[in-house]
Amino acid sequence: MMKIVLKVELYDDKIKKKAMKTVSGISGVESVSVDMKNQKMTVTGDVDSVKVAIKLKKFCHADILSVGPAKEEKKPDPPKAPENKDQKEDYAKALKMYEDYFRQLRQQPYPHYYYKTVEENPNGCVIC
Repeated sequence: MMKIVLKVELYDDKIKKKAMKTVSGISGVESVSVDMKNQKMTVTGDVDSVKVAIKLKKFCHADILSVGPAKEEKKPDPPKAPENKDQKEDYAKALKMYEDYFRQLRQQPYPHYYYKTVEENPNGCVIC
């Protein structure tokens, strides 16, 4: 996951919308944000920074300011509730009942029927 910061010259909302649509269409892009005040575009995802800059240079001037790993925030793990032995036993019992039920419902394969054609007179002439 890479974080790419680009300096882009966006002078109106129409160009901004076009730039965001173009960059978000590149495979591997996860998020795009534009700061019109500072004229910076931030792209995160698994994408080549040069490819993004080339796509943007088709309609506005773009320079690559920085490329680096995206900082992922570590979320605290939710506290785990201790499991009681009763819950484990109930789960095991329910699982056994579930397996037994579906074992009974298993369908048998359909029998294959063979058809055999028999002519009334095998010595008869077909061409008449």
